[in-house]
Amino acid sequence: MYLTMGLQRETAARGTIGVYVQVIFAGVLDVFFFLFKTVPTLLSFPRTGIIMTCVIYIVLAKQKQQQEP
Repeated sequence: MYLTMGLQRETAARGTIGVYVQVIFAGVLDVFFFLFKTVPTLLSFPRTGIIMTCVIYIVLAKQKQQQEP
């Protein structure tokens, strides 16, 4: 419920970043729970890298856009 409310009140770029961060946390917790015999797939790491690259690009592009008069 709160996720939906937050996505309604925030811009699309920031809302999407929030959703992507959930995927990254899931991957981190997946590695953490390796102790419980769950093994992340080899594709988990490149996917996380792609998501992080896109998030960083969005943030930097937004900052550059705000600095221009």
